[in-house]
Amino acid sequence: MFQERGPTVGERRMGRRGALRMGLVAAGAAASAGILSACSGAGQAAPTVTNNQTVVVWNPICSYWQMPTDTTISLVNRAMEPFLAKNRGLKLKSAGPMINTSTTENAILAGTAPDVFPDNNIAPYLEQNLLLDLSKYMLQDNVSTELFATSQMAKFSQQGTVYALPAYIGTTVMLVNQAILDEVALTYPQPDWTYQQWTAMFQAATATKGNQHRYGTSIFGGIGTDFYYRGFGASIVDPADPRKSGLGQPGAAAAADWIVGLLKPQIAYSNGGGQQHTQQLFKSSQVAAPVLWIQMLPHWVSVLQGMKWDLYQMPVWPVQPATFANSDFWAISGNTKVPDAAWTLLKEICAGSAYSTLLMKAALFPPGLKSLWPSWVETVQAVAPPLRTKNLEVFSQYVLTNHAFPGLNFQYDNATASSLVSGSLNQILGGQVSAQLGMQEAVQRVNAFETAAAAAATPVGKGVINQFPQAPSGAAAGK
Repeated sequence: MFQERGPTVGERRMGRRGALRMGLVAAGAAASAGILSACSGAGQAAPTVTNNQTVVVWNPICSYWQMPTDTTISLVNRAMEPFLAKNRGLKLKSAGPMINTSTTENAILAGTAPDVFPDNNIAPYLEQNLLLDLSKYMLQDNVSTELFATSQMAKFSQQGTVYALPAYIGTTVMLVNQAILDEVALTYPQPDWTYQQWTAMFQAATATKGNQHRYGTSIFGGIGTDFYYRGFGASIVDPADPRKSGLGQPGAAAAADWIVGLLKPQIAYSNGGGQQHTQQLFKSSQVAAPVLWIQMLPHWVSVLQGMKWDLYQMPVWPVQPATFANSDFWAISGNTKVPDAAWTLLKEICAGSAYSTLLMKAALFPPGLKSLWPSWVETVQAVAPPLRTKNLEVFSQYVLTNHAFPGLNFQYDNATASSLVSGSLNQILGGQVSAQLGMQEAVQRVNAFETAAAAAATPVGKGVINQFPQAPSGAAAGK
């Protein structure tokens, strides 16, 4: 299976970071044919599939679970039972563990892809028109986009058309070592602390004794992480026009200056999704207040035991609240031969509650549905005693107010356009150019590239999605 990574500019990831690197157990290729999560949403009537259709799927997200593969298989199959009982005509077949984005792209083009699959890099699929339009299905079954965080759903939509639904939504908050603040006589953060007040605390907590340096904080994903710019009123991609960069907004340079002002003097360091290095620094009191990603919470529990700490919201930014959100999704291959059955399954995975509840209990995993966040807090407090007195609600506030941002995609070639932005931002970080000039360069470079790409792009006809080459005989087993 696959591992969500920390955010970067210029992300076009052709493979998943190995879960083994983080000490997790990936769901193996030996998973049985019944391996698929299924959910029955409270109050939702699951339609019955009557024509004996088979839906093929990459294995569900099990690699985050720090438990044996056989255990995860058993749990997922158990969660699937109520759904299959209501859909007697539906059969599920595992295609094994997902390998990488490129493999799925090529399989869709060859007609051999699973009907339903997860990933976290939607840009290549949208650029090539490889996904089934979910809009009509959502309308007919009353599955509203409002069930999910609007800020995250913007990643999975294009011109009002929905192509994927969230697998979950993982936010970031501040993890504070209160013992360090006690040591240097600093006040614990308050809910309304501005980024300037947080910065003053970071600076005061930073220290070097001998050859050991203590950082005040971390910057999640580095200078190219979109949610920081959102907080300052700008964005990597212009939300109003994905052919342009939003870094021309006045707040962009201010955000970059703030980030560089923390990274350059080593008040902060860059951390991301894996967070192993951050765990080591926190345990040895070498960082006072790093950014913590919710998806890694179960791997922090043992580290945090015996320490004096708590969770706090991200700083109050100048323009709007903002934090990171992941980009993991479930989608349906554009040339699936069983679209109705595939949708029935996808709806249960993403808009139901059984699979999300299973993830909560087994891995403290956050839900995609906004309505399940109170249950997440209760579940985590029930199954993880060290977290019972901690401020877990701070994770959810950005979801419920739609201020958790995964970063949008450029329209024509997100990988190349993002790389152009990344080059300019790295020049700012390296001191080659000022933030103002770097932002101007980034906007000019990406806008010129996207304009040229738009001129060269061949319009995609409405029927093209169903005109992929047919799979060779026997290549699409189970279809």
